[in-house]
Amino acid sequence: MAFLGYTIQQAAAIHQALVKEHLKPDADWPHLLKLITDKMYEVTSPETANQEIVYAGDVKSRLKKLVKALNDTVQAHKELGEVLQWSLDDQLLNVPLVRDGYSDEWRTTVRCLLSSDQFPLALNAMRQAADLAAAQHR
Repeated sequence: MAFLGYTIQQAAAIHQALVKEHLKPDADWPHLLKLITDKMYEVTSPETANQEIVYAGDVKSRLKKLVKALNDTVQAHKELGEVLQWSLDDQLLNVPLVRDGYSDEWRTTVRCLLSSDQFPLALNAMRQAADLAAAQHR
């Protein structure tokens, strides 16, 4: 069953329960209601209904592995040196996903992100996202 959102009465009841129990007394209610609503959509969506439950410790462990892999990849890319990095850049146009994917704009963006001067930055952005996701799942 899909979550259709809260009625005005349901939202008021949630707010009243939080106030009565002195939970989050100084919280920004519209923002808090949005967070609660978003989480309800997430946990009741058909896309997540059949997914495994991942506990906080496992989330942290998995994200740590990803961060390590990203850091190792950045280091390995650096150790290639400029000549081999340029060779990779030259071959990007021969990769089917990059050559044939979606639209011209999409292909240009992917080539830019994967080019030697941007690749470490793109991986660093993903590492930062993994760090933020790990912090969120405390």
